[in-house]
Amino acid sequence: MTSFTYTRCFDLCILGAGYAGFAATRSALAQGLSVILIDPEFAPVHEGGRAGGHAIGHHRSPAWAAWLHTMDQRGGIAADCIDPAIAEICAADYLLTCSDQLAMLSQAYAVSVAHDHKGLIASLGVATKSGLIPITARRFIDASEQASLAKLAVPDLAWSVRAPRERALALWLHHHSWTADDCWSDSLDGCTLCLEASARPHARRLTISSADPLCRLSAQADRALAHARDRLRPAVADAVLSRCDQWPLASYDAAPAPILSLPGNLALAVPSLDPAPCSSLGDRFALGERAAAGLAALPQASAHLNTSVPKPLLAQRSCQVAVAGCGTGGAIAAIAAAEHGAQVIAIDPQRRAGGVGTGGGILGYCAGASGGLFESIDAEANARRLRLEPTAGPNGRHAFAKQSILHERLEAAGGMLLGGHLAYDVETEGRRITAVLLASDQGALRLSAQCFIDATGDGDLCAAAGCEFEHGRSGDGMALAFTQSAGVLRRNAEGRISIRHTNYDAHWCQPSDPGDLTRARLLGIAQFQRERFGPESLDIAYLNPVLGLRQSRQIHCDDTLTLDDLVRGRRSDDSIGPVSAFHDSHSVDFEFEHAEMIAWQWLMRAFRTRLACDLRFGMLIPQRLDNCLLACRAAGMTTVAAYCARMQRDIQRIGEAAGTAAALALTHNGNARSINRTQLQAHLRASGALTKTPDQAATRSDGLAALRAGTRCGDLWFIYADPDTHRQTTIDLLEDPGEAGVVAAFLLALWGDPRAEQNLLTLIDQGRDGPPIEPHQNGAFKQLVAIPDWLLALTLLRFCGTERSLATLKVLAQPNTQLHDIRCMIALALEGIQNRHDLAPACVEPIITALLASDAPDHHDSPSRSLWRRLRGEAQLVLANDEGSDTSADHHWQLELVIMRIRKRLAG
Repeated sequence: MTSFTYTRCFDLCILGAGYAGFAATRSALAQGLSVILIDPEFAPVHEGGRAGGHAIGHHRSPAWAAWLHTMDQRGGIAADCIDPAIAEICAADYLLTCSDQLAMLSQAYAVSVAHDHKGLIASLGVATKSGLIPITARRFIDASEQASLAKLAVPDLAWSVRAPRERALALWLHHHSWTADDCWSDSLDGCTLCLEASARPHARRLTISSADPLCRLSAQADRALAHARDRLRPAVADAVLSRCDQWPLASYDAAPAPILSLPGNLALAVPSLDPAPCSSLGDRFALGERAAAGLAALPQASAHLNTSVPKPLLAQRSCQVAVAGCGTGGAIAAIAAAEHGAQVIAIDPQRRAGGVGTGGGILGYCAGASGGLFESIDAEANARRLRLEPTAGPNGRHAFAKQSILHERLEAAGGMLLGGHLAYDVETEGRRITAVLLASDQGALRLSAQCFIDATGDGDLCAAAGCEFEHGRSGDGMALAFTQSAGVLRRNAEGRISIRHTNYDAHWCQPSDPGDLTRARLLGIAQFQRERFGPESLDIAYLNPVLGLRQSRQIHCDDTLTLDDLVRGRRSDDSIGPVSAFHDSHSVDFEFEHAEMIAWQWLMRAFRTRLACDLRFGMLIPQRLDNCLLACRAAGMTTVAAYCARMQRDIQRIGEAAGTAAALALTHNGNARSINRTQLQAHLRASGALTKTPDQAATRSDGLAALRAGTRCGDLWFIYADPDTHRQTTIDLLEDPGEAGVVAAFLLALWGDPRAEQNLLTLIDQGRDGPPIEPHQNGAFKQLVAIPDWLLALTLLRFCGTERSLATLKVLAQPNTQLHDIRCMIALALEGIQNRHDLAPACVEPIITALLASDAPDHHDSPSRSLWRRLRGEAQLVLANDEGSDTSADHHWQLELVIMRIRKRLAG
């Protein structure tokens, strides 16, 4: 399974985007080379952002001085330390500006090497979430921590990288009253604890370090923090823990240079192989500089593009239940399966459990029904949270608290988390997955199991196994906007520090495409860039390592949740518990949506209407697979239903059902369809996951009353969703001069009935606004999402318009000040009419020409905006989640996409 590839041979391929890889990239780009930078982590200069490294060191070079100058300008240097968050932001910003020469691929692992006839490295096999892809380059730099690329290039060599002098794991404490005396060293169970100053006056770095390579530093974090609090002065005893870093940072002493016989076009920037001591960020930067400086002396492999992927060597491992993805649903699924007696291995690219609910910084629950295994975990996590944030109130969550509880629960049940492992493919036999193929910085691994749980978020295992799916909106294929959250420090009137997390719509991406996911990650980080950081602007403690992704694939399963299920509150004998939420789409440009979405959001203005129905077990079973269950947002739902049934509570409930079912399936050779569903429901009822779904209030008679009164509300759904029953009643109301006639025209248009066309054209000609917006008729973060009736009429011509509408579309397309969304509505209406009536090019091209004659004044805009306000010349709302980051982007591609489809059909 490969959804993308690179169709060029790069001058240089660099493996590792830490400080060494970053320095090598800067140097190579300065030499005019084309570079691809590959990294398993999801961030540049990750020794800071992921390992808490901050010591500048004694390296001196013009490039290092330039980097330090950048940090100093941004307020990111003090006490001979670099602030990790500011460094990560500036590095991402720099890499984005180099996109002409630079390609970057994150969450990617080199797992195989192909050599040319001279013994030079010709290409790499790189594992991504979309499968193995070939990367071709003339020269290579290994800037990994443990010589990952060199080991692949010379697998027969008896590799012996030097052991680090020590490894240090960092925890970050914040307070407004630190003094110079608040620095000390101590010991704890063979580890050294050190509280030291950092680049920010409010932050202290608490490190747990050890020379023992077998010491699990992360397991010591909670006890180390408790010990540190006992040593803190009373004045700072309520210091807040913002984060525990994701992996330890290693330091190395000087050592003799190893004698290695490597391919001639491979340079090393590997801390564990270099003879020089390495204990600071400057030391690591110097490694990359030296490697890049010697590139001109290296031979080059052929520029021939290699389109085949070298086959990786696979280590072997097995278990009973393999859980791919240990995020929101996967962590709960793994714990549920293990606590029901299954031998479980969970896999995740991150080294932590919890996904967006821990690593993504989306710590609170927006909606969803309560009850189930996750509630007991949350209760344990909240009790621990109060030790991490002593001044916090009784409600709220802490990422590290929940993460540590998830790890402890999984381990206590006998399960295992393989962090830093990416599922890149599957092996199948008939309707069964037999193994999942994994990649890490140690190579490739084949993990076999009886039953598999796909908790990747994107349905990666199912897609690799050939399952069908839908993706995104009907108009432009887009999924919901993503969030790049950050831990942000806030001070109250007394100066006390607390930490919260941002959660604004950053942009859009294709989550199943590794290249676009990398772009999104860099963009999300770079959006936090400021002229200078500090209390006067946005005081960022850290960048969360996981993107807040809301939607991607929806796998075709035995059962599919629909918006109709949610509105009608359907119950099922197959229930695994309730879903309860409003229809939280985060979109504002509904012209690109399915018809039912336009009906619910723009006609009925029902964004805030509470919806509830049963989640059904069949939603978790992919149609084409017997021994696989879904435990993520990719479960069986329509794209429109997923806007509602995607909340963390819902996904955790789905995870519990999937994990419990997987354990039960072991007596049926892993076949999920064969389990006793009554037994599954008994387990879910015992945990509190399976409870009664709340009754829905609306009925068919309510819908008829709303139609006859012309009331815009969710009750109209019962009319819209049953056109055969209500068509004649609606037609009879078409001549009503009041609101009922307008609503009737809108409903008929949504049903594709051309009898609505004249009424729509009249509304457009009148420029009719329609009823005012009620306070409850708003969208995500209380953004206004309504549009005036004349624009809704224009949008609905897409479903019912004929050639009669072309004159109106041509007039609307003429003004060169027409807004972007309106141009898109015109193009979509034209496309709909063309698809039904096979228009001649002479009818279509003048409208297209007018639409493209100039750029829309708002084609460069943010994901969250109000067209209602823009049409009236009103200022946009400052949303509650607005942190001042520039999230604007060029949306002109949407218009071009629709026009491309129109012209393609014209061409036959």
